[in-house]
Amino acid sequence: MRIFERIYPIGISIIFAIIIYNQHITFNIIPKIEPVLNSVVTVSSIVIGFLAAMVSILIAITNSKVMKRIREGKAEHLLTCYIREAIISGILLALGSTIAYLFVDYDGKKADLIFSVWFFMVIHFLLSSFRILNIMLNILSTIPKEYKEHEKKDSKMVYTPKKENAFKKDNTTS
Repeated sequence: MRIFERIYPIGISIIFAIIIYNQHITFNIIPKIEPVLNSVVTVSSIVIGFLAAMVSILIAITNSKVMKRIREGKAEHLLTCYIREAIISGILLALGSTIAYLFVDYDGKKADLIFSVWFFMVIHFLLSSFRILNIMLNILSTIPKEYKEHEKKDSKMVYTPKKENAFKKDNTTS
């Protein structure tokens, strides 16, 4: 499972890029490609920001049980690699989409190659972002469960007087 998890973003992206290249598909197939490129830059920037915010959340929950299990399983490095891959692929996609504006009207083998590379970057960014977001949501979903368990333990340690004795008048002091 871990091997598939590691390679599926790049593997599926390569497969799609090869298919696109062999079919000689270029930017001309998409009507009004400029707004599409602009939207890709915007969406990738938003997702990069969201991933950066998730990193700060990971830092904040370093003492949680789930993060301790991740460290014990030596998966902390893998988690940071997944985050780094998604962020770097998003930055490259934003740059690639900006550069693609220059090649929108090209035809021929160069246009096929440029569109295939751009499409590879889109698919890779989507899949690598999905992978890390899915993992992070799984991690974050365990935090409320840990909090409830911790809350139950703390409530047993706090003294709570019995209701019948709390306001009972002591007759011996009058």
